[in-house]
Amino acid sequence: MKYTEEGDIKWAAGLFEGEGYLYYNKQNQSWTIGIEMTDKDVIEKLSDMWDISFTTSKRLNRPDHHLQPYHARVSARSKIFAIVCNIYPYLGARRRQKCDEFLEWYAAKEGKRYD
Repeated sequence: MKYTEEGDIKWAAGLFEGEGYLYYNKQNQSWTIGIEMTDKDVIEKLSDMWDISFTTSKRLNRPDHHLQPYHARVSARSKIFAIVCNIYPYLGARRRQKCDEFLEWYAAKEGKRYD
């Protein structure tokens, strides 16, 4: 993570709370964290903060009047762990619960305890 200022971390947590996702892919047995939105500058800043890439979403049958969506996402568990550790204190209960699921999985993969 490039930004460690408290304000930047709170900003990223708020953005994640409103627009982000953290999900487990059962088929690949892996997690992904990311954010998708139409504000390219916001996604660029977040991807720079989290040191991850961002791309455009290629949606089939997207009406011309819809804005181009962008997303920043990562599946590397060490990066997800670093992101979750930084934003966790600023998340609401629902997002924390999903982060707890990831942290339990991460601890098991790393051979550590989670409690």
